[in-house]
Amino acid sequence: MMRKKYLTLGILAILTIFIRTQPIYAQSCGFGATPLSARASAIPGQKVVVTWNLYNMYSDRKTHILINYTSDVGWKVTIEPQARNVSYELPAGIVTILENLALDPLPPVQYKPEVIPYGVNYVKHPTADLYIPAKTVTFTIEVPTDAKIGERHTFHFKAKGECFLGTGAVIPALELGLDLTIDVVSPEFYERELISGAPWYLQYAWAIVTAALLVIAVVTLIILRRRRIPT
Repeated sequence: MMRKKYLTLGILAILTIFIRTQPIYAQSCGFGATPLSARASAIPGQKVVVTWNLYNMYSDRKTHILINYTSDVGWKVTIEPQARNVSYELPAGIVTILENLALDPLPPVQYKPEVIPYGVNYVKHPTADLYIPAKTVTFTIEVPTDAKIGERHTFHFKAKGECFLGTGAVIPALELGLDLTIDVVSPEFYERELISGAPWYLQYAWAIVTAALLVIAVVTLIILRRRRIPT
């Protein structure tokens, strides 16, 4: 049995904020994500691996992404790439930001490249025959071995994007989320009819049939013996 579940693709979402600094020039900060929701089934002790695609298609600058999550259960969750402090040089000086990854603005392409680097994906454009360059974030959720069959838990992953202005100021944050639901299932499927609540004559049907056959055999034997006795 495979120990991992992979979920990819879904509904595309794009958020963009435009900051007008001069009458003839607008600075933009935005990013998109897919999927926005996912569902998986896992057995106790299994790992669920979900891939989230993030891309920067319409912005005119790098978008810095920080990812957090909330859940209704305390299962172990790993996010890759991990958050780290990264320094960037701007016209106003050096600034440092905590991020999981940074998205460069990249337009859609007509063809996927033959060699795709690790951590990169190409998402099918929703309305055109194009592919959107994206970076991938991987969530690994470990289902405990003592998880109970039938449990259902939800995880909400949130990506917060920020862009820098030349002064080092930050364009107001954008947020997109992924809602993940995990159902805990049995390692194997089975379906058995339970008759513990059935009428007594159904629960002991085999015994009743056996007793009836025995009575018939005894009665038949008695009748045969009587026929053999001379009058």
